[in-house]
Amino acid sequence: MENKAVDWMYLESANATHQRISVNGTISSVHSGRYTIDGSSLVINEVRASDAGIYTCGHGSLLYHKLQLNVTTRPISSTTLSGYPIILVCSQKPVAPVSWIFRALPDSEPRHIVTDGLVDSDYTERFGIHGSSLIIHKVQPTDYGSYDCHDANRDVFMYNVTVVGEEIVFISKCKKHDVRAINHTYL
Repeated sequence: MENKAVDWMYLESANATHQRISVNGTISSVHSGRYTIDGSSLVINEVRASDAGIYTCGHGSLLYHKLQLNVTTRPISSTTLSGYPIILVCSQKPVAPVSWIFRALPDSEPRHIVTDGLVDSDYTERFGIHGSSLIIHKVQPTDYGSYDCHDANRDVFMYNVTVVGEEIVFISKCKKHDVRAINHTYL
């Protein structure tokens, strides 16, 4: 079969409209930053949670392949001492105001510590915000739980803070997994 230039489209959810990523093997100007075409494969650089969805490739009005992309995470861990500050980084890049949600483990109701970049008045003594990062001024056993940051790109950064005894604080972060190529389709 002859290898033709393909068109790639993206559908975020069943209720959304398709976004055209490429036409005849050329990335549209809107998507030129992180997307490239390698043969008939779509390559997404710096994958983020908002890239998850359904991707289709075809040529003209013919649909050849439909793919579901799920973005997974991998943990990163560190430790500190109780009573010291910790900084939970939401994003390495500048983003619009973020929101931070805290859940005491296990299965408690979520508490909004930061909404649209502002620390809730109930938490100003214990928490601060610097850019998109959450600062816990003096971490203590009551800070045990999960912290989720939601940024303007709809990416979610998740931290688990665990206090061991009265001294050691264990922090694990889930970071986006870097997926390079979605699929190789030969037409």
